[in-house]
Amino acid sequence: MITLNPVIVNIDLSLEAPVFDVKVEFNTPVYEFKFDFFPIKEPGKDFTFEDFTPDQLLFLKKPALDAAEIANSKATLANQAAIDANAAKELALEVANHPDVVINEYWHKWNTVIHAYENTGIKAKGEQGPQGLTGIYASEIVTSPLSGTLLLKMNTEIFLVGALTSSNNFNISVPNLLENQVSECILCFKIGASLPTIVHPSPNLYWRGSAPVLAINTSWTFCYERVRTSSTTSEIWAIAIKNA
Repeated sequence: MITLNPVIVNIDLSLEAPVFDVKVEFNTPVYEFKFDFFPIKEPGKDFTFEDFTPDQLLFLKKPALDAAEIANSKATLANQAAIDANAAKELALEVANHPDVVINEYWHKWNTVIHAYENTGIKAKGEQGPQGLTGIYASEIVTSPLSGTLLLKMNTEIFLVGALTSSNNFNISVPNLLENQVSECILCFKIGASLPTIVHPSPNLYWRGSAPVLAINTSWTFCYERVRTSSTTSEIWAIAIKNA
């Protein structure tokens, strides 16, 4: 640290000016310091703007000006947020009030830019597909056979007229598979005071549940279904329901 002793110290001080200069001269260099002081008033007297320089007034106003600028910036942001929220609300209402509609068989969607419906190019209804299979079974009433073979029909319910007795002795046959269709036959009959002899389709017959045991004075529903097990083979799955 080097300490220099000044040779000359000049102070220019004016009681009416808030700014004064202090000059300190050393052997060679001269250093000048400027000090800015706020004015001093006698007790009981108020300050006026004329008591301050423009720089001092600007210094005094700066905190208030800075606070005003921040408040104004926040107000601007809040105002923009309100504008954006209102725009979003109006857009939502516009979309809600203009749902998708079908015009000339095509779906039309509301365009919020041009405020009009536009064709989406998507058909509201697909092309007509191939006719599906009927879901309703046919129904036939057949005289109860005394002998021979009763050939059932696919997707058909056959009801045998009259109660079966020991006089009825016949076989049941199921037709071949229908291509790409459920192949199912239904047989309904009643048993009288004696038991008939009924031979079920064979071979490869499997009961869904217990095999039926016929009894006198009862009524039955047999359902036979041909189930494809490979491209060339099938099995017959059957179910028997005792109605009474």
